[in-house]
Amino acid sequence: MKKQLVIFLSVFLLCTLIYINPFQPAPFAPDIVTASGQKAEVIEGSYCWSSFIGIKCVDKVYTSGYDMASSAKVKKVAPGEVIEIYYPRQPGTTVELIEWQNENQSTEAPLTKNEFTAPKDPGIYYYSVQADWRRGDGEHAFRIEVVSESK
Repeated sequence: MKKQLVIFLSVFLLCTLIYINPFQPAPFAPDIVTASGQKAEVIEGSYCWSSFIGIKCVDKVYTSGYDMASSAKVKKVAPGEVIEIYYPRQPGTTVELIEWQNENQSTEAPLTKNEFTAPKDPGIYYYSVQADWRRGDGEHAFRIEVVSESK
């Protein structure tokens, strides 16, 4: 009986550690998924993260979210297509989506249940997404190209 209890507690502790992942070295990168199931390339930006082995802050050399998103490959989407920002571990408090018009100008984009709608006008759009967890925060960027279907 005692041996079974020790085995059970050991398995429980191991599963808990795997779920909590105290050794996670950086924030979770989001998947940017289109309605058709395609994923956009995501670029990692600056972050601060607390793990079992310490606190780590990394400053990337991007001048803005626009600059960071410029590094990502463009993902083509349809006008008005729904795009999901999916994190493998849901952020605790805040997820903020920023649309960048240029290096110095940006606006907060509406985000509902981690989804947003691609613009209706054709063109290339630059986005950064910022998320907060109990253990830290991180920024990622991507870009999409809205293309209208030719008839």
